[in-house]
Amino acid sequence: MTRGALIRTLLVEACPTKRAALAETLARCGCDVTAAAGDDEAYASHVADEYPLAVVGVDHMPDQGFWFCRRLRSSSQRTDPIILALSGRWDAGRLAWLIEAGVDDCLIAPPDEAWLATRVDLVRQRAGFRRLEQEDVDEHLAGRRLARQALRESERMLRGLVENLPDTVVVAGADWTIQFINRTPPGMMPKEIIGRSALQFMLPEHRQRLVDARQRLLEGHGVQTVEIVDNAGLSWAMRIVPFAENEADSGMLLICTDVTDRKGAAEAVWREQASLRRMLDLFERDRELIAFEIHDGLSQQLTGALLNFESARQAQPRSDEGVDGSFGRGLGLLRESIAEARRLIRGLRPPVLDAFGIVPAVEHLIEDHQTAGGGRVEFAASGLTGRLAQPLESALFRTVQETLNNARRHSNSDRIQIDLSQDSRHVRVEIRDWGVGFDPESVGEDHFGLQGIRQRARLLGGTAEIASKPGDGTRICVELPLVERLATGEESSAEA
Repeated sequence: MTRGALIRTLLVEACPTKRAALAETLARCGCDVTAAAGDDEAYASHVADEYPLAVVGVDHMPDQGFWFCRRLRSSSQRTDPIILALSGRWDAGRLAWLIEAGVDDCLIAPPDEAWLATRVDLVRQRAGFRRLEQEDVDEHLAGRRLARQALRESERMLRGLVENLPDTVVVAGADWTIQFINRTPPGMMPKEIIGRSALQFMLPEHRQRLVDARQRLLEGHGVQTVEIVDNAGLSWAMRIVPFAENEADSGMLLICTDVTDRKGAAEAVWREQASLRRMLDLFERDRELIAFEIHDGLSQQLTGALLNFESARQAQPRSDEGVDGSFGRGLGLLRESIAEARRLIRGLRPPVLDAFGIVPAVEHLIEDHQTAGGGRVEFAASGLTGRLAQPLESALFRTVQETLNNARRHSNSDRIQIDLSQDSRHVRVEIRDWGVGFDPESVGEDHFGLQGIRQRARLLGGTAEIASKPGDGTRICVELPLVERLATGEESSAEA
């Protein structure tokens, strides 16, 4: 039964069977129904009329239903209609879509007749056909209008925010169907993307990554981030945010950050560092080769000459003192040359480093330093459980070698402290003296020792800190990462 004057109602439903059933229901609720099939011509013929109530089915023609609701809400009518959207299935994307179009409420089809009758009564009261008995209806409707205006303003602000985000934001259903995207790739229109699966836009071998990430999401592991490459070759860091956790049919938000340039730059830096590490390794090999050449060539020849001269001296009778003196000085020079050759061999590539590792090699450097007249050295090593990769050992050895040489020649310090340590991620050496110090800013680029310390650390992905002040000594700290790539790069160098 109707409750008063009939309410002019526009019903838009593409399905004839649903349209007839809805028209009968609305008529029983007191509506004067004008039914439209939902084609563009029907929309155009009815949208200009004044309807206090509009009921729109959006299952069969969602795009046209959306645009019709928007046109109806923005048309220049004297009345502000109540717009009800009907659907047999709702998801977050469709709700957000229709609310943005100006829909007042979303109903599950088929609608409850008693609930529809209540809505018709509200429309009748607002249109002035009859006053409801509740005294707070006017206040309720006014509050609803203000709330709707606030909602529209909030939606405009939210849409402006989303559209201007530097990231690409995608709303997708549980089946990965794209329902909303804030920006489209160059050369594509929204209609080419909306309704398609998000998985279609990425390389086939990367699609399973997203599927696995969503499964972890459903298992309660929180927001997931995966890196994928799309069909255009662009790299993306994609964060997957659920609308409802632990619900298999829940839609999701995909926040996509273009990391193509960043990833390319990182890979270029890594390739450069790998190339430079190979060069450093080749440089160490050259030093080793020179050491072998000196040992097997010059050093052996000098030793042979010394033995021959000593044998000749013993076999010949003593001659005058002048000849004996010259002969003795010649032997002394040969002995000094042999000692210098051995020192050069140890400096170029000390056998103890290759044979026993960094700790004995540093102890060997300390022994040479003190033999050459250097100050007292305190050495402590902690956390080293085995041999390090060859480039790491070489870099640490050269750092200690250069620092001890500088301390002996320039610092005038009677005490030097060396701390070598290793944890699960880094190896670190710190060398401290209490000598005259210097101003690091005044050291030119032609001082290759300090530059070599910095460059070796940089090439191996580490850091080198050189701190000194005149009169306050010097502190040098080098920290190098224990990374897997280092071993890979070392193997590549060996193969080269």
